[in-house]
Amino acid sequence: MDVTALGIVIGAVLVFTFACINARKSQGFDAGNSFLVFCASFAIITGVQLLQAAYVGNEKDLPRDWRTYLGAASIIGIGLSADFLIKAFRSALSASATLGDASPSEPPASKDPSKKQ
Repeated sequence: MDVTALGIVIGAVLVFTFACINARKSQGFDAGNSFLVFCASFAIITGVQLLQAAYVGNEKDLPRDWRTYLGAASIIGIGLSADFLIKAFRSALSASATLGDASPSEPPASKDPSKKQ
């Protein structure tokens, strides 16, 4: 399996996981964020490939500073993509964790000692 196929598979798995988490918290399918999850995961895989090309590339084949630009672009892309994925999954997981915490049929207990229950 080449890097592109690996990126597509990882992206599809993360989109499926993200969609399941959103479905679990009864928000349905969020196409926009699901697309961004796929793009961010694919960007991490291709960013690693760009970083590798910057490290082992032949400096005589392209302009003088191309390896620097590739390295910087890949690190920035990986960082932004990882940040988005972490925030998206953290948001989805924290929202789904709070669903079953409170029971709407029971009112909160009064902490005021002057009121009798």
